[in-house]
Amino acid sequence: MPGSNQAIQGRGGRFDPMVSSIVLEGCGNFRVKIALSLISCKKLVLKRIRHKNDSPGVDDAEVCLLKLADKISNGTVIKINDTGTIVSVSPGTLIGGSFSFECSNSRGIGYYLEFLLMVAPFCKTPIESTLVGVSNVPHDPSVDMITQSWLPTYRISVGLSAGASTKIDIQKRGVYPGGGGEVLFSSRPCSGVVPVDKIDVGKVCRVRGIAWSCRVSSSYGQSLVSGAKSVLNQFLSDVYFTIDHRKGQYAGKSPGFGLTLWAERKDGGVYSAEAMSEPEGSDNVLMDAETIGKLAANRLLDQIYRGGFIDSGTQSLAFVLMACESGRNASRLAVGNLSEYSVCTLRLIQKFLGVTFNFQYQSQDNPIKLSEENVEENENETDIDSNSKMLIATCFGAGVQNINKSIR
Repeated sequence: MPGSNQAIQGRGGRFDPMVSSIVLEGCGNFRVKIALSLISCKKLVLKRIRHKNDSPGVDDAEVCLLKLADKISNGTVIKINDTGTIVSVSPGTLIGGSFSFECSNSRGIGYYLEFLLMVAPFCKTPIESTLVGVSNVPHDPSVDMITQSWLPTYRISVGLSAGASTKIDIQKRGVYPGGGGEVLFSSRPCSGVVPVDKIDVGKVCRVRGIAWSCRVSSSYGQSLVSGAKSVLNQFLSDVYFTIDHRKGQYAGKSPGFGLTLWAERKDGGVYSAEAMSEPEGSDNVLMDAETIGKLAANRLLDQIYRGGFIDSGTQSLAFVLMACESGRNASRLAVGNLSEYSVCTLRLIQKFLGVTFNFQYQSQDNPIKLSEENVEENENETDIDSNSKMLIATCFGAGVQNINKSIR
């Protein structure tokens, strides 16, 4: 009715009827923008994409991501202007399906897996995909990190049935820049994302890791393990590593080695970190395997020190799933210091879904909101340990439901 202020439905959620399209500038958080556009059914227009660069417009990886979005959806209209500086996406229906996809070697397969994890719960049918490209690259999360650290958080949000069916399997490793890796990704849609309530303080009980190497001597794996253990065994005895040495057709096209670590808490929380050798042909200073192992261990200790239920790399995916909760219930999640990428994701969530997050510091000794008396007592204290408090992210879901899911 004219003049009415009713909300409209997008994937089952209620959003602002006055906003039919979102206009943004720049290429930052590109995969999050595309994912939120498909989830919210709002048209997305991206302008001024690298318009002042020597190579203006979208790059190869972003074009591949748009192709992937078109492959898992039906009726999506994607337009790119002649210079590539303006991209418009009119979302259709997320259908999922079985397919093989060739990823750009300029970004890791983890770049595309993050996008798939955001939209997979809202597809019509399960996704059975084979992604071919670079499995390990310095500037993107590796497939190992996503499998060990991101999937536990994802399974909590999508429920038991859909979570148990979500699997990532590395068939072949491919190191940047040559690539040649092959990863199998499978997932099932869910009726709706469930609320999350993870604010308890847990202790790290064990550390696990994968020392991988491709087209180099197998001794590099032992050196990676030795370097990491020299740091981690000072704090914990339950440290165990798996050595994954690949050769031949299973090792990709470029040499390299690295270490992925994850620390598990008793309550299910996971922290992760990784480090790898410099890519072939790089001008940077080369590091030996033992030094890389120590670097990965120190990065893991830094993530543990930040606290929270998840590490900084998982924050963006967790925030998107919390905002898409189907029952308009409150979700709470303990996080560490927010990364710049996560802050940009929060702004995009507010634009597309209308969900605003509330953040409060709470005592790790007693995860209850600090009283006014405690606040007054701490006003005059100038030296307060920032790690004695943890950051709690709270939001109410947008009510996004998967109305496309097939009924069997």
